[in-house]
Order: sequence, then structure tokens, then C-alpha cells
Amino acid sequence: MSIEGKIVSLKDIGSRLEDTRKQSQTVGFVEGVFDVLHLGHIELMEFAKKYCDILVVGVASDAYVRSTKGPDRPIFTQMDRCKVLAALSATGLILKEDNPPAILESKKAENYLHKVTKTVKPDVIVVSGVTDRNPEAKRARAEEIGAKFIVQKDPRPSKNSSTTQILDILKQR
Repeated sequence: MSIEGKIVSLKDIGSRLEDTRKQSQTVGFVEGVFDVLHLGHIELMEFAKKYCDILVVGVASDAYVRSTKGPDRPIFTQMDRCKVLAALSATGLILKEDNPPAILESKKAENYLHKVTKTVKPDVIVVSGVTDRNPEAKRARAEEIGAKFIVQKDPRPSKNSSTTQILDILKQR
């Protein structure tokens, strides 16, 4: 499958997973920003892939990233981030999420993520125990749909395995 062929919208993901479900294959799900791809991201994908036949990766919208990471982020557009992730052998489908900005007073962002979970209906939801900002919300969504919830507890492989840390190092140079 081509890189572009792996990138899907929320509207289309259900139909794209039909054959997978007919074949009783396990669907896994991870989601995040994935702004500057690094070793921590690769290890999360490889870890998650061990628990499923097809790994769906949700990629946050640019508006959501700006609201959570600041006005200088994302470094790469959502489509660029989707294409990079689609090139990885561990990924099956890349969900180009349409998250609204995460505003503290609004539940819109969390409601959207509930909709994503109910639409994808993964058998397994995997999160990083080191970098995930809200694992309990994802655990609750997993329980809501009867999915297995798995936390990658491995420590980061190096001090340069978070986008924020990498950007801080680059700013110092």
C-alpha cells in the first residue's frame, strides 16, 4: 500500500477496517502529536505492533498541537507527520485526526477523542507510560469499548527521545 493510501479520515476509517475485522485480526491504536519523529516514537510503534495485527496511529491536528504545545508547534504539518508515520513498517493505517483545540474550559477535545475511539473500535489501546499526558482518559475510553489497555513502561532510550528535548537542544546551538 502506498504512503498516501495508508492515511485515512475518521469518516473513512470504519470501512477501511472492515476486512481486518472480517478476518478476525486485532486492531491496535496509538495516538499523539508525533511532531519530530524520534527513537521514542519508533519504539512505541514497535511495542504497540506486538499486540495487534494492524496498528492504527491517530495523528493530532495542527490546531490541537498549537493549543497543547504552544504557538511555535507543530514543526511539521499534520499531513507531513502522517506521511512520515505511514512510511514505517509497523503502522497499518494513519488516522488524520480533526481534533479541536484543547481548551481547559471546553470538553470538545475529549469528546472528539471519545468519538475517535468509538469509531476505530480498537481491540488494544497502547500509550507511553513516560510521555502520555493523559493515560487515565485513554484507559477510561478503552474500558468503555472493552479494549485492552497497555502501557509501555520502558524508560526513554536516551535523553534525546522527546520532541521537546530535541527542540531545546537545537535552540541551545
